[in-house]
Amino acid sequence: MTKQGMYLVFAGLNPDLVTETLGLKPTREVLKKGRGDEGRLEWILDSDADPKSRSGSQHFASIFGKLDPIWGRVISIAATCDVYVNWFVEIGDEGAPEMNIDVSVIRKLSELGAAIDIDLF
Repeated sequence: MTKQGMYLVFAGLNPDLVTETLGLKPTREVLKKGRGDEGRLEWILDSDADPKSRSGSQHFASIFGKLDPIWGRVISIAATCDVYVNWFVEIGDEGAPEMNIDVSVIRKLSELGAAIDIDLF
């Protein structure tokens, strides 16, 4: 079965500070361990879109739908940390899902200075 998911990460800041500034709770917080360092905290917002959806656009819409009303605060946090989107796609017998990125999403990612990681399985 083809499945996909997506999440946005603010990395390198205290997640409580991100939550307080945005007025939005993360889906989860993690301590990411790296080589030779003590690790860094990550504030993570998962997409609520159906993992069986064949449209990546629905995942972007889920994430940005939560952030658009507080976009000014999102920009202020993004200026102080690393931001990235992880998009993971597991390709089943049905073939690959739609993986287009709308120009409006590219603009938003650019405003955030965000990187995007795409993992294909």
